[in-house]
Amino acid sequence: VDVAAARRDRRSAAVAEERARALEQKLAAASTRDARDAAAIAERDRLLEERKDWNRRFRGLLPEGAEDDGDAARLALDLLRRTVDARARADVASSEARAAARRGAEAARTWEA
Repeated sequence: VDVAAARRDRRSAAVAEERARALEQKLAAASTRDARDAAAIAERDRLLEERKDWNRRFRGLLPEGAEDDGDAARLALDLLRRTVDARARADVASSEARAAARRGAEAARTWEA
């Protein structure tokens, strides 16, 4: 009877040990998963804060009365693109006007000669 009881006790202890190991593994996996989730949440929060910061920076470039405040960066970049395009068109027009003036001056010199 003592041998059977000892075997039962050993089996019970082995089963309890196995359950404890399984629970420790589950706990370790859950803690790793929680750490990954926390890192992902921290990264998301950092990116959201960075986006808010850029919106604050670009908001200063927007004309007064701009309504879509949530997308200030896109609006400011569109405004910058339009400004650069207008400046490029003005530069082209200016150089064309100078070239036309030169041609006119050369034509006038040929008529005088």
